[in-house]
Parts: sequence; structure tokens; C-alpha cells
Amino acid sequence: MFGRLTGPWVWALGFLSVGALGVQAQEAQYVKTRVAFQAGSQVRSLQVIEVYLSGLSMRITAECLKPPEAECPDSLYLGDEKALYIIHHPRKLAMKVTKADMDQLSRWIAPLLQAMPEGGSKGPSQSSGKPTSSDGGWTLRKVRPDVRIGSYKCDEYELRRRGELRGTVCIASYGSLGLDEAAFMAVVQDLARMTESLVQAFRQELGEEMDEVPNPWTAILQGKQPLYSGLPVRQVVRMATGEESVSELLAAGRRKFTPATFRVPADYKVVSVVEALGQLLPGSPPKP
Repeated sequence: MFGRLTGPWVWALGFLSVGALGVQAQEAQYVKTRVAFQAGSQVRSLQVIEVYLSGLSMRITAECLKPPEAECPDSLYLGDEKALYIIHHPRKLAMKVTKADMDQLSRWIAPLLQAMPEGGSKGPSQSSGKPTSSDGGWTLRKVRPDVRIGSYKCDEYELRRRGELRGTVCIASYGSLGLDEAAFMAVVQDLARMTESLVQAFRQELGEEMDEVPNPWTAILQGKQPLYSGLPVRQVVRMATGEESVSELLAAGRRKFTPATFRVPADYKVVSVVEALGQLLPGSPPKP
């Protein structure tokens, strides 16, 4: 979700066939998006991301089409548990993350980020000196209303950062897509409260690098005011690396899925993220 840093939020493989749902099917809000990072005509990475939302539970899956060897775990947030599960299907493993885990990880990661060599980070002390707004300096200017992209209608805007044209975005309202915006915002805000300490650790050192690709959900997770309301039908952003981030909405609305969509498979091993990653981070407790 943080542009290039959003990998942990865009994981997984597991689309369920509506025709095989049976009587236990439940309705979920659904968004499917294709996201590519490309340099000119060369596509360097390509994912198809699917989001399922029911109550305070959200599942994000991603099919990694390029590079094909990339790992694409699911991300499953269960609001009733206040827990995030990172599910690796090949390993039949689920890492459970709670707010306490986020706080612990932030204490471990902060010194590593602070030790990054000069030039490896663009924190607040390395900014250009120009004033920035709470959204990282991004601004919108409407250029065309009621644009038709595929089966969707959206309003097209220029995306500028500190006055420099960096791309375009065509935005559709949640309502026009058959979605409930308040339901999505409730889950994202719940996640923001849980991940606050870890996000702050990254923001302290990485600063505006986390704002390379403007996204309303990402902004909320970073504790900022979203740049816009609605979902991008198509968004093209030129990044500082010279690459472009291109996202396209493939489907949105409500679909029926089995309750298993919002459960960790029973035969998967569940471990704490602290247990799974702690041994890799300096300052973590020694392995028993």
C-alpha cells in the first residue's frame, strides 16, 4: 500500500467460483484492480489485486503475473479479532499480527532505518525545503468530467506534486460502483489504528518516499487526509525512479463468497509475526 512499500497489503492467490458457493454463500463488497510498474513499454511488475469486504473483515489477494516467481501471500484482516493474517499458501503458513506485535516491530525496525546510509533515505531532514501539505504535496485539478473508461464513468484529474505534473487519475464514486464507502473507510481506519506505530517508524526515516503513488487508503493508513474520495478507474503516476505506476479498475460491486473467504484455512499453521520475523531483526529476543 505505500506505493512500492505497499507489497505487504497487496498479497495473494485465491479467487472463488460463484457457481460453487452453495447455500452458505454470503455477500461481500468486491474490487478488482490491475497494477503495473513499467519503464516505457517494459512492464517490470504486474499484479491483479482483489479486495473482499464483509463487515469489519477485509481480504486482499494478489496474483503476481510478473515476475511469476514473486511470492503473493494473502492479507486477511479480521476486525472482530483486531488481527491481521499474512497467509503464505505454498508454505501453508499464516503469520498473525496484532497491535502489540506492530509496536514491537516498530521498536526493532526504527534503529535499522536510522542506520540506513546517506542517500538511502529521504526523511524529513532531506526534503527540498518547499512547504508540503498533509498529503505529501499532491494536488488535483479536474480536466474532464464524465469520462467513459470501459463500463465505468469517472471524472479525470491531473495529479501534480508541488506544481509538477506527475500523472492523471479518473475517479468514480463508491456509490456509482455499487459500493459502500463508509464500510471501506471503517476497516481502513481500524487497520490504521493497529499499524500506527510501525507506520510512524517508517515515516520518520522515509518521509515522502512513502507518497510516491497517491492512494486514499494509503493516506489513511499513514494518518493523513486522503487526496480524494472515491476509487480510481485508471491512474497513471510517474515516479521519481522514472517508472510509471499504472492501475486500472477491472471489476467492482457485490458478489457472493463462502465464509471461508474470511478465515485462515484450518490446516495452516498460525504463528506470531514476532516469532516468524523476530530472529531476523537485531535486538529481538534470543530464540529459545
